[in-house]
Amino acid sequence: MNDSLGHWHHKKLFNPEDYYGFIYRITFLLTGEQYIGKKTFYTWNRTGTKRGKESNWKTYTSSSKEVNQLIDEYGMECFHFEILTLCCTKGCWSYAENNIMHKLDVLTAVDDHWGMRRYLNRRINATQWVPKFCNAIININKLENEERKEQVSVCRG
Repeated sequence: MNDSLGHWHHKKLFNPEDYYGFIYRITFLLTGEQYIGKKTFYTWNRTGTKRGKESNWKTYTSSSKEVNQLIDEYGMECFHFEILTLCCTKGCWSYAENNIMHKLDVLTAVDDHWGMRRYLNRRINATQWVPKFCNAIININKLENEERKEQVSVCRG
């Protein structure tokens, strides 16, 4: 593992200074449940200007209370922390997280074998920034093609 990434795994080396933030997946290795989220590399002001202070991204686990409780109970070794895609702008970052959450059906996907939810996510936030072109959106489409199975949605009123 590349120590410069903390506990995060990514298939390519990159310079965090070149990006706004990243979209990640945390996998609970004991059950296969996953969580999708996003994190910035640096602190930013409201206008999108970098303030220069590195965020806590190398040690960050999640904003999810449920995920953090599981980490406290089982330990970091029971989780895989993966950077799915890097985002160059705030708009791309915000859009990319929502896009991947929808494409992976994080609120409704159920494991075919066990019948339990695949994702620990409990909500999908609104996109508030118009995304400029960024490779993250291309990467999300590749991820969807690699990992997503066709699913039939059943509405249970």
